[in-house]
Amino acid sequence: MAEEFRYLGTADFVSQLSEELLSAPLKTRYRSEAQLKADVVQVVREFTKGRLGPLGLPYEIQERMKGLQPVPIFGADFCPDMAIEVTEFPSVAFVLKMVKGGEKLELKISSAIGQALIFSRYYSAVIAFILSLEGGETHKHWADWELKADLWRKHKVRLVIR
Repeated sequence: MAEEFRYLGTADFVSQLSEELLSAPLKTRYRSEAQLKADVVQVVREFTKGRLGPLGLPYEIQERMKGLQPVPIFGADFCPDMAIEVTEFPSVAFVLKMVKGGEKLELKISSAIGQALIFSRYYSAVIAFILSLEGGETHKHWADWELKADLWRKHKVRLVIR
C-alpha cells in the first residue's frame, strides 16, 4: 500500500527537528563546539533525510565555510553554523552553542538569540541550539516560555536549550 502524502510545512519541520535535538543521544561532555557541531550535523542529516527524502524534495545541508552565504547586517557579514536549503531556498539556519563548566549560560543564550534574529532576516526559520553541560533547570520562570513563544511567533526562531 502506498504511503499517504502529508504536507510538511516549515513550522512542522522545525518543531519536529527541535524535538529530535532535545532527545538525540548526544554526549554528556564535549571538548569543543566543533565536536558538538559534528554530532548535531549528523542528527540533522538523518532527520532531514527521513522527512524530506520520502517527499522527493531536493535539499542540501550546508556547514559554515562550506557554501553558506553570509547575511550582511550593519556592514558586517554573519554566517550561521549550518543551514538546510530546500529546493535551493534558504530554509533553516542553525546557531549552535555549548556551555561548559564555569561559563555563563546567559552569555550563550543572549549571543544565540542575537545571531538567530540576524539570520531570521534571510532564512525562513532559525534553530538556536544550546547544550548546557552544567545540567540543572534552564526554564525557571513563566517569562522563559513566553520569550520562546514570542521568538517563534514574531521571528520564526526556535530556541532549544538542553
